[in-house]
Amino acid sequence: MPRCRICAISFIVPLQARSVLKYFDAPEPTLCFDHFLQQHFAYRNERHLYRRTCELCGATILAMYAPESYVHVYCRACWHSDQWDVLQYGKPYNSSRPFFEQWFELVQQVPHFNLFQIGENINCKYANYIRDGKDAYLSFSSLNTEGSVYNSNIDFSRDCADSFQVNKSELLYDCVFTTQSYHCAFLTRAENCTDCYFGRDLLDCQNCFGCVNLRHKKFYWYNEPLAQEEYQQRVKEVLQNRAMIEKHQKKFEQFVPQFPVEATNIRNSSECSGNEITHSQKITNGYNLVEVENGVDLYRIVYSHDMYRVLYSAYPECMYQSSVGSKMHYSCGLYMCPEVGFSAYSYICENADELFGCVGVRQKKFCILNTQYSEEEYRILRKQITADMKKRGEWGEFFPTQYSPHAYNDTLSQDFFPLTENEVLQKGWRWQHNQGGTHGKETIQPEDIPETIEKISADIVKQILRCKKCDKNYRIQKKELEILQSHHLPIPLECQDCRFALRLKRSYQPKLYKRQCMCDCRHHDHTHRDSLCSKHITSIYAPHRPEIVYCKECYQKEVY
Repeated sequence: MPRCRICAISFIVPLQARSVLKYFDAPEPTLCFDHFLQQHFAYRNERHLYRRTCELCGATILAMYAPESYVHVYCRACWHSDQWDVLQYGKPYNSSRPFFEQWFELVQQVPHFNLFQIGENINCKYANYIRDGKDAYLSFSSLNTEGSVYNSNIDFSRDCADSFQVNKSELLYDCVFTTQSYHCAFLTRAENCTDCYFGRDLLDCQNCFGCVNLRHKKFYWYNEPLAQEEYQQRVKEVLQNRAMIEKHQKKFEQFVPQFPVEATNIRNSSECSGNEITHSQKITNGYNLVEVENGVDLYRIVYSHDMYRVLYSAYPECMYQSSVGSKMHYSCGLYMCPEVGFSAYSYICENADELFGCVGVRQKKFCILNTQYSEEEYRILRKQITADMKKRGEWGEFFPTQYSPHAYNDTLSQDFFPLTENEVLQKGWRWQHNQGGTHGKETIQPEDIPETIEKISADIVKQILRCKKCDKNYRIQKKELEILQSHHLPIPLECQDCRFALRLKRSYQPKLYKRQCMCDCRHHDHTHRDSLCSKHITSIYAPHRPEIVYCKECYQKEVY
C-alpha cells in the first residue's frame, strides 16, 4: 500500500485504477487524494482575472494570469492566428537534466491564451473555463450555458445567477447542487423543483418555502402543508423587502439542523463511492460526476470512462493525472488540452495527437518540447524520455506546484486547502497581494440602495456599488437584474466574491469519512430496535460536524 510522500498517509490503489496504470506503464501515485487535488488545483485560477495587454496586437484584455506571473499573454484571436509559430520555441531534449525543468523553460517562453474558452462562445469575454457559452459574465467552469451571471460549475442551463454546481436548469438564483429546476432561489441540493425558496434536499417539489427533505410536495411552508391562497399570500409578504427575506434566511438556518442528511448523494448509479454522482457505475472516490464509468479519484467529470486521477473534463477517455479539457483521450499528464490524444505532459495544446512535453501546440503530430520530428524519430525519443523520467521518479507525476503560473491564493487550492501567506512562501510557492478589483469608485452607497426590487430603476446597471463586507466595488448586470426581478428579490449588498464564499460553504470538501449511521428511529426496522442503526458508512460529513447523518436506507425511509 503506497504512502503519501507529503503526509505519509497510506492509501489504496483500486483494481480499476491499476488497469489505467498498466496502460501507461506508470508506478503507483506518490500523493494521497488530498495532496493530489491540491497540486492540480494550484494550476487552476478561475475567478481572479486581471487587466493585461496582448503582447501581439496590443489590445487591452482580461486574463487569468496576474501581471506578476511569468506568463506571456496573447488574446485568444491572436493566439489562434497564424501570425506566430509555436514551433519557433522548440527545444532539443537534454537527457542530463530533469524533464520537468526543460518543460518549465518552455512554459515560460511560449505565449498563453488569456482565458480558457473552447467551442463557440458568444459575448463571453468575461468568462473563464467555459465551453459553448452565450452571454456569460464572470461565470466559470460552464458547459453549454446562456445568460449565466456569477455562476460556477454550471452546465446546460440558462438565465441563472449566483449559483454553484447547477445542471439543466433555468432562472435560478443562489442555488447550490441543483438540477432540472426552474425559477427557484436559495436551494441546496434540489432536483426537479419549481418556484421554491429556501430549501434543502428537495425532489419534485413545487411552491415550497423553507422546506427540508420533501418529496413530491406542493404548497408547503416549513414542511407544513398550506392552502394555495394562504401559501401565495405568505410568500408575497416575505418578498416585500430585504428585511423580511433576511429574517426568513435566519429562520431557515435555524430550522434546517433538526433534519438528517444522507451520508452521500449518489443517484441512479451502481458500485460507486464519493458524492454527487449520477448515472454512473464502477466509481471509487468520485465527486460531481455525470454518466461516468470505471474511474478512480475524479472531480467534476461528465460523459467519460476509464480514468484515474482526472479533474474538470468532459468526454475524456482513458486518462491519467490530467485536468481541464474536453475529449482528451489515451494520455497522461495533460492540462488545458482539449481534443488531444495519445500524448503526455503537454500544456495548453489543442486538436493534436502524439505530443510529449509540448506547450501551445495546435493541429500537429509527433512533437516533443515543441520540436517537430518524424514518426520514427518521435517514437524513439519518446521512449528514451519516458525511461529517463522513470529513473528520476518523474513519470506518472503531475507538473510540480512551484511551476504553476498562478499564485497559490489565486487558485482553487486556496478555496479547498487554505494556507496563510507565510505557509505558502515557506513551500516555495507564490502569493498574490493585489488580486484586482477597485475600491473607492462607488457612485452609490449600500445604505442608499432600495430595499425592494420594485424601487430599483433600470439605471442601476450603470452604477458602481460598494460591498458592505469587503468594500470592493461591483456592478449589477442587466441579466442579473432581470433574474432578481423575476424572483422579486432585492439587489445584493455584497460583491460577487463575498457571495461566492458563502455559497462555497454550502458545498462540501471532496473527502470521505468513516462513520456510523445516526438514525435512532424505531420505525426504520433496525436490527436492534431500541438503538442506533448499526450500519457503518462513509460520508462527506466529518465526525465533528453537527449534521445528523443517515445511511441511504434510513434516509430513504425518513423522507418517503
